[in-house]
Amino acid sequence: NVLEHIEDPHLILCEIERVLVSGGCLIVGVPGIKGFANDYDHKVFYSKGGLIDLLIRYRFVESAIFSMPLNWRCLDAAISQYCVYGVFRKQ
Repeated sequence: NVLEHIEDPHLILCEIERVLVSGGCLIVGVPGIKGFANDYDHKVFYSKGGLIDLLIRYRFVESAIFSMPLNWRCLDAAISQYCVYGVFRKQ
């Protein structure tokens, strides 16, 4: 749960891509709409699709996407604890 705090994630994602071994796993968590709005330090909102699109640009392949506490999209704007998590593998 760091990515949303970084205004331009280009450098950090390049470094992760550089040091992670081929087939290595990157796990990313981002808050839903309500959780994003509840923290003044959040810089960039990532929807599920936006998160996937971003990591594909850095040569990662989606392995799994899930939501917590439940995989119910309606919770995105209802509770601040709702988060989307992605497991991505380096090609």
